[in-house]
Amino acid sequence: MAQPTPLETSLGALIMAFHKHAGSGDAKTLSKKELTNLIKEELPNITGKGGPDVGELMTMLDHDGDGAVDFKEYITLIESLACMCNCFLEGKMYLLSAFCSVLH
Repeated sequence: MAQPTPLETSLGALIMAFHKHAGSGDAKTLSKKELTNLIKEELPNITGKGGPDVGELMTMLDHDGDGAVDFKEYITLIESLACMCNCFLEGKMYLLSAFCSVLH
């Protein structure tokens, strides 16, 4: 098998980060505590020292209202962060509000 491309490696990292933190309880979802740990450990340079309000973030991500974040809901977070980082790099800060609406 060929060496994985950087994008394939990145996809694997996204999947592995989710499963690493979804280990206790239901291994297919992230509880509020697990989401907090994922953000602190995996995204410290993006979220900053204080980090986001995880309760508010859970509300925005938990589309089915089951009190947990499944893989699809987690990908919504990753998508939003990628879009915001891209806007920042392109100097298009005015677009951030449009991408933040993806979470709602």
